[in-house]
Amino acid sequence: MTIWILVLVLLASVTALGYRQGSVRVSFSLVGILLGMVLALPLAPWLNPVLAFLGVKHPVLAWLLPPVVAFWIINGLFKAAAVPVHKKVDIFFKYRASDLHRALFERLNARLGACLGLVNGTLYTLLVCMGIYIFGYWTTQLADSEQDPWAVRLFNRMARDLEETRLTRVARALDPLPERYYDAADLAGLLFHNPLLEARLARYPAILEIAERPELQGFAQDLSYAQLRQSRAPLREVLAHPQVSALFQNTDLLREIWSTLEPDLEDLVAYLETGKSAKYDREPILGVWAFDFPTAFTLYRKANPRMTALQLRDARKHLSGIFLNTSLVVAPSGFVALKNYPITRTPKPGETGPATEHRTLTGRWQSEGGQYILRFQHDGQTLEWPVEVSPERLQIPSANPPLAFERDAV
Repeated sequence: MTIWILVLVLLASVTALGYRQGSVRVSFSLVGILLGMVLALPLAPWLNPVLAFLGVKHPVLAWLLPPVVAFWIINGLFKAAAVPVHKKVDIFFKYRASDLHRALFERLNARLGACLGLVNGTLYTLLVCMGIYIFGYWTTQLADSEQDPWAVRLFNRMARDLEETRLTRVARALDPLPERYYDAADLAGLLFHNPLLEARLARYPAILEIAERPELQGFAQDLSYAQLRQSRAPLREVLAHPQVSALFQNTDLLREIWSTLEPDLEDLVAYLETGKSAKYDREPILGVWAFDFPTAFTLYRKANPRMTALQLRDARKHLSGIFLNTSLVVAPSGFVALKNYPITRTPKPGETGPATEHRTLTGRWQSEGGQYILRFQHDGQTLEWPVEVSPERLQIPSANPPLAFERDAV
């Protein structure tokens, strides 16, 4: 069992070191370990600016290093303070005490040092087990069998051994992290092993507005990333992809994504598994809507009852072309985006007639008197459209031409 080998090596090495160093230095180390365990997390925020100044910008390292550095700074200070004290005690027994007292002290110092070293080794073992449990929860979730580096496979083996030996009970007792940390690991594992769920993730209502950012839109447009995920590439290759690497360097965006998703992690996991959100399904307008041309053209015919069959045929051909990629995004924050909306513009020199260009209109939505209202700003004018919504259909009869959408579910 790898975990027992690690425990025995730690206990034996630190006990032997305690026997060699003596009780004075080992007792200082013991106090340093205990204070480091207590103060590492409270002092971590003070080290964040220092590590950022030194160039530590990766979000994982920026979260991991501060408490570890704080622990070793405290421990190091006590180890440094132990050296002059040890020298004074050693000089006293070497030059001022009798040979008998010196011999007795050296024997007591070594044996007591070994006992205290065993205590230190036990504390180090508990800290190592806690570290294996905390990080192993992530690495085992994101493991990819034999394609992972040998170091990752060894670490995952120790994490599994920790569970089998039930030392996880000790690790959980010391674990300072909230339950959200482990919920996030479950979410990451679910997405990593099910690449197709990424499309459903992008349609989760809480993240719809953030998903419209150019930094995230690039994932949907990058064929190399899609091929990488569909081929179930190892995690290290996914993290090395330019899109993913750029995202991890954008710490502000990562914090915004986390702060948005953290309150809804349980609902998000249920949404990814079932396509239903207990929290957001109560607001039927929320979601991504794809243009529904047959319904929209039916509304167009009702709005223009005097058009001839030839005119309707020409209108059908024209409208089906310009609304091909039109979609609507409605987020819980009140954000709404009408994407690829065709707008007629003045013809440029050399063009025979009015041309159509596609734009993305962003605005706000709200519910007034039980009815939804969409408001957009376009060329200095306010477009205000009442909306008719059913669970699977959304219609805007007052638009020109009338618009209709169907829910785009994955």
